[in-house]
Amino acid sequence: MTIDVLAQGEGPAIVILPSLGRSGNDYDAVSRILAADGFRVLRPQPASATVGGPMENLTMHDLAADVASVIAHEHAAPAVVVGHAFGNFVARQVAADRPDLVSGVVLAAGSAGKVPPRSKELPIGPEMRQAIDGPSETSLPEKKRIEYLRIAFFAPGHDPSVWLGGWNTAVHHMESHARERPPVTTISPAAKRRSSISRPSTIRSHRGALPVSSSRCWEIG
Repeated sequence: MTIDVLAQGEGPAIVILPSLGRSGNDYDAVSRILAADGFRVLRPQPASATVGGPMENLTMHDLAADVASVIAHEHAAPAVVVGHAFGNFVARQVAADRPDLVSGVVLAAGSAGKVPPRSKELPIGPEMRQAIDGPSETSLPEKKRIEYLRIAFFAPGHDPSVWLGGWNTAVHHMESHARERPPVTTISPAAKRRSSISRPSTIRSHRGALPVSSSRCWEIG
């Protein structure tokens, strides 16, 4: 299995994990700023994290193990792990499974994922769930996807069409499955035993601020 990593800058490490069905390219501008400010920014690409590997029945522990393997391989520990939306679940799981690799966790647009018992907060309803999941279904008409984006992600007066690109339907489905099994806040004895084991066989670091297609690539196996 292969994990592609966008790597920029030198200094204390910040690992950025994107939202559901998205890639680390969403954080191009932020990464440039952080790198210029003296940080080393690592963005594991979930859209390529399972090249040559499974896409079915993965758990949050599996996704966390992939991120942990990147931190260990890049000798970036201890790292601050930033999780955007869905990425917040993975960031929390990395910290729970491999606290030796994590110095801090930043939850960007994060949520608990499940409403705790006795909470007055309403769970996400089916209509909102459909709006969250809909934009990644690239087979849908563009107009419908924009409608979903407007409902789920964009405040009035903002153009949702800027987020039409960058979706990966297969990754979206894989991550949705992982979100549900098992709960993010639990770790099984088996997961504890394998938390120090790296799933990937190859990590490819793309250095610099250029698009991946234009960046130099080192393959380390």
